[in-house]
Amino acid sequence: MKIKFKYLPNILTVSRLISCPILIYLFYSYPDLLKNNILTLIILIIFLTACITDFLDGYLARNYNLESRLGKVLDPIADKALIITISILLIIYAKDLPQLPFFIIMLREIIV
Repeated sequence: MKIKFKYLPNILTVSRLISCPILIYLFYSYPDLLKNNILTLIILIIFLTACITDFLDGYLARNYNLESRLGKVLDPIADKALIITISILLIIYAKDLPQLPFFIIMLREIIV
């Protein structure tokens, strides 16, 4: 049973990486995206799912001894990619949101 789930944390991490280009595609393909409630909901679901995979991959890796060297490298990259992607997209498309917090978050992700 353990062998079947051995790579599950890495699969979850890679799915988080894959969510970044999907989010970029949706934002660039639909310029009025944030005015469309259904598309906004889809983006929110993709983002929340990616956030949940961040929790799950770490939980599974630590609690079921499924940690790997690849996962230790990919996980922080996937985290940073997701946060920076969503921050840039919100800076570009959500003009009425204050942008300084997003710049600070991105700077922190790049530095740490």
